[in-house]
Formats: sequence, structure tokens, C-alpha cells
Amino acid sequence: AQEEDAFTVTGLVQNPRGSSQLRRVEATVLLFDSRGTMLTSGRAPLDFTALGAGDESPFLIRVPVTTAVARYRVGFRNADGQVLGHVDRRNLESIAQRQEP
Repeated sequence: AQEEDAFTVTGLVQNPRGSSQLRRVEATVLLFDSRGTMLTSGRAPLDFTALGAGDESPFLIRVPVTTAVARYRVGFRNADGQVLGHVDRRNLESIAQRQEP
């Protein structure tokens, strides 16, 4: 959601079935303008501190920004800062499409 002074991303993430427990995972977001230039980034912890195999957690990241955001990229990191692989399962209608100038 683009607001006057911030951009907010909400979502739900699932730790895959058959995987090990994850603790203190953070959601990250990178914000881009219409030319593909990165504007800023933000991060926030998941709502749940621990995720067992198959568990889900909501998340909310609010990033202060006054420039229009054309697209964004969400990722996840573990407690040590290591990037966690993930599969984006949003439907195509909810994914911001790049606008050609």
C-alpha cells in the first residue's frame, strides 16, 4: 500500500513442510521507482518468533518513503542475516507490473 509518507507490505510466509524449525526470521523489502532504480529498503521481524515445518506467520513492513513506488521485492533472512530461499506464490493480479516510460 502506497501512502503519502510510507509504503507498507503485508503478507503471509510459510516454512515448507519437511524443513527444520526457523527462529527470528525477518522479512525484507526493496522498493524501486518506475525506472528500476532502488529507492530504499526496510525490514521487520515476522509476527511469530519460531516457525516449525509447515507453520505460517504474517508479516508487515512499513518503509518511510515519499517517492512513488513502482515495484517492490520481498525476501527473508534468518537470525544470522543469511538469505532464505523462497517461492513467491502471489497471484499475478497482486504483483506490481513494471510500467514502460
